Amino acid sequence: MELEYVYSVAGVCIASYLLIKRNSSNNNTTDKDKNATVVCIFASASSKTGLGHVVRCQSLARVLSAAGVTIRWCSRKGPDSEAMLRRGLGRELDYSKDLLLDDDTKSNSTETDLEIRCALLKKIAEWSHDAMWLIVDDYGVNDADIRAIRNLWETNSNTTQLMVLDDHQSRSSAHLRLAPMSESSESNKDDNQKKDCPTLTGLEHLLMRPEFAMDNTTSERNAWFICFGGADTEGLTKACIRRLIDSTSLQSKPDLIVCASDRMAETQELDALLEEWPGANAERKAWVGPAEMASLLKSSSGALVSCSGIGTF
Repeated sequence: MELEYVYSVAGVCIASYLLIKRNSSNNNTTDKDKNATVVCIFASASSKTGLGHVVRCQSLARVLSAAGVTIRWCSRKGPDSEAMLRRGLGRELDYSKDLLLDDDTKSNSTETDLEIRCALLKKIAEWSHDAMWLIVDDYGVNDADIRAIRNLWETNSNTTQLMVLDDHQSRSSAHLRLAPMSESSESNKDDNQKKDCPTLTGLEHLLMRPEFAMDNTTSERNAWFICFGGADTEGLTKACIRRLIDSTSLQSKPDLIVCASDRMAETQELDALLEEWPGANAERKAWVGPAEMASLLKSSSGALVSCSGIGTF
């Protein structure tokens, strides 16, 4: 199958690795197991966590789908999780295969936090039991959780494997880690760790959409750009804008473009703050697609960016 440019290079590399590793590790399984064509993705999606987890996984999911793999999606259930997941995927959820983890066990006051967590892990294991891979992009899943999921699979003779995406964590209980920004992580492991849980590192494994590939064309750069992701629970957007407004070391200030959701703008009072901008123009964008985001980055003379969605949108 010839893949068009719409697929990310990293996505093609990682998808190939997953399919090859899966087949090479299942020499003793049945033909039915070997030919399984399902990959499950558990990725955070909410106004609190943003959409960075979903959109980078989608870069990989698109390549796998083109190779004939069925993709199932899962996220934790919150007040706006379903709407956020729909926005990130660009489609309605299909509840015959997709899953929202509802903490319905909390309604039973006799259950402990551990029992609740075990019930949720069991749901994940059951949902993904017939998949080639479960891909986890959620900071709340720890090594103990991963071991519990794997134990549930093994108890039922399932051959599913688990890959975890690590940004600032190091969860070595998975079958595979994807940590493109942690280039030195492998040197800190012993030989057994490298064998049991290899790590894909380096920028060649950074899940970027093709819209963000650098080209040789020139573009006028005449604005500043700020984007701290869809969540920004620390209020960094407001703090940076205020610091720039109050700065006396800058003789002139260009136009300012801020990417921030309506909820962020309300919480941090951004619209009123932008009216104080001393430059010619200050604009807030509540939502932009990958092509427009890439264009904004390319046309900015300076940018303050801190979110996975920018690198992987």
